[in-house]
Amino acid sequence: MLAVINRQTESVSILIAAGADRETRGSGATGFAGLTALELAEKAGYEEVAALLRSSAE
Repeated sequence: MLAVINRQTESVSILIAAGADRETRGSGATGFAGLTALELAEKAGYEEVAALLRSSAE
């Protein structure tokens, strides 16, 4: 989630390649709770990160 909110596309790519669970939902932190990484990227308007997460789901 931190890689997403900080727009760290390279870190997001590394996490995806390492098998990070894209369906995990945030908990506790304001603005993260209940959202997946993709939902968070879309909500924040981070299209490059969102596109990366979408393409990894295919």
